[in-house]
Order: sequence, then C-alpha cells, then structure tokens
Amino acid sequence: MKRCVLMLMIAAWCAAASGVFAQNAGTGEPASARAVLERAEESFEAGVGLLDSDPASARARLGESVAAYRVLIDMGHENAAIHRNIGTAFLRTGDVGRAIVSFRRAEAIDPDDQLVRDSLSAARAMVRTEVVTGTRERVGDAVLFWRGYVPRGVLLGVGLVAWVLAWGAGAVRLVTKRGTAAAFAFAVLGVVTLGSLGLERTLAELNTHAVVVGDSVRAYRGPSGSVYDPAFEQPLEPGVEATVIETRDGWARLRLRSGAEAWVPESAVEVI
Repeated sequence: MKRCVLMLMIAAWCAAASGVFAQNAGTGEPASARAVLERAEESFEAGVGLLDSDPASARARLGESVAAYRVLIDMGHENAAIHRNIGTAFLRTGDVGRAIVSFRRAEAIDPDDQLVRDSLSAARAMVRTEVVTGTRERVGDAVLFWRGYVPRGVLLGVGLVAWVLAWGAGAVRLVTKRGTAAAFAFAVLGVVTLGSLGLERTLAELNTHAVVVGDSVRAYRGPSGSVYDPAFEQPLEPGVEATVIETRDGWARLRLRSGAEAWVPESAVEVI
C-alpha cells in the first residue's frame, strides 16, 4: 500500500511540475518568478533523492521547496498545480494534515484535476483517525455527487439548456395540448443541475472548512482543556477534516463528518 502511494505521489508531482510550467508559459512573468519556480522544483527533487539516505536533509530540502512555492503564491502565481506540489512535498515528509490542506486548496481551484483527486484520496487513506460519515454529510455528498466528475461549466450549460427546452415544451403544450411529460422532465433536469450548483456555492460561503494538522490533538466538550471532559476517547490525528462552527478564546469548535462536535485549540487546525 505504501509503495503504491509513493509511486502515485511521484507521478503526481512530475505531472504537477509540468502543469506549473504550462500554466505560466507565455504569460511574460518576471524572470524572478521563474527563478523561484526552478528553485522550488530543484529543492523538491533533491529532497526526494535524499529520503532514503538522509531523511533529515530530505525534510529540509522539501521544506525549502514548500517555502519557494509559497513565495510564488505571494507573487500572484497561484494555481492548482502549485498547491498540488506543496501537498506532495508535505506528504513525502509524513505531514498528512498539511498535505490534505494543500490538496483541498488545489481541488477548490480545479475540482476536475484527476491528479489532485487521486493525491487527495491517497492522503486521506493515510489518516489514522477514522471518522464515520454521518447522515447529513451523506445527503450532501449524494446531492453533490457530480463534483470531480462533471465540470461546473458543463453542468451549468446542461441546466440552462434544460430550462430553455422546458419553456419551449411548455409553449408547445399550450398550442397542441401535448408535451407535458417533456416539459416536466426538462424542468426537473434544470432544477437539479442549477440547484446543485447553487447549493454548492451556498455551502461554500456558509461553512469554514479546516483540517487537523497538530499531532494527537485532544478534543474537548468545551473551549477549555482544564474545565471540560474529552469529547472522544482517542485524540484526533493529523488529516481529520471538519467544519469550523465558531472560535472562542483561542479554541475552535469543530463539526466532524460524523456530525459529532468538539473543541480543539485553534493552533491545531488549519483553515482551507
């Protein structure tokens, strides 16, 4: 399993590096940005090459790679490929939590990128805290089943065409008294497609998502480790994904995908 994940990460990074070049090629970007990109990729390759012989040096070089990619982002060169590269570097050093954060940021930019989806799935498989999906989350996943499979532009186009056809079939029905079933079918298709897009946007605006990045984070029933009892028997390990409900005095109240709620130190999570 680990060997498969390793091969996937190497393949993902190679394609990701090409993606960074492709997305910036021909844009007339400053030479300094190209230099930073070259430094990031050089550090990554050096770090990967040292993983077996000198793990400490490997982590340092991969850390340099992440820092360089973040400089690129600060310079305005942000895209899915860069976040994907950052996630791969984190995963190679065993930082599953921050790897998932980066892959999810890449997914938010380009949800149709298969390499991002595969990398995110591989990282999630390495999370050591198992969180069973609750009813609310299962319903949401079912409604938004198309994410990652159907581009938003395609879904929007289908929805608009469906509405046009629905109105056309409705007009035909007024004249010929036929076409009720067709009008209804097109209207339902329009509601489902456009409605799911609207729901996704609404959920994204209403919810703040975060990932646990601290090691063995103890969650509590309230915003204090000395006053409240632990919410779970076992601590939360890096990579656990949740929604931030509120923050208070350095603590964050999380809702896990199981529906369970708990408080953890804000420093233990990173907002996506």
